[in-house]
Amino acid sequence: MAKVRQREGEKIGGGFFVFRRGKRTGRIAWRNNPPAFEHPTRAAAEAEAMRLSLKYPGETFAVFQQVIALAFDPGEQEPDRTATEAGFSAYELLALEEQGMALTPAECARIDRQRASR
Repeated sequence: MAKVRQREGEKIGGGFFVFRRGKRTGRIAWRNNPPAFEHPTRAAAEAEAMRLSLKYPGETFAVFQQVIALAFDPGEQEPDRTATEAGFSAYELLALEEQGMALTPAECARIDRQRASR
């Protein structure tokens, strides 16, 4: 992954984003330049949504949280089952991610085998 310069107050990987919802459609309004600002905490994202709603009366700002990030290495063999099918809860997946473990399909398969042997 290329090194990305963080903006002041931003945390790449923080997982919280603020987007404006369109007035007519209710869809997320997305502008690709600059990339979305990634907030370090839910509280920081909520504070930004509040700041923007005060700055732009009548506009709706929504806070989103990254739920999971998965990566597939084409050089690794795919597991027979997905992480969800293997019985991993969202909390278990988050705990693995917080420990810095790349949740590749091979890693899911390895953990699944460990669970089965218990």
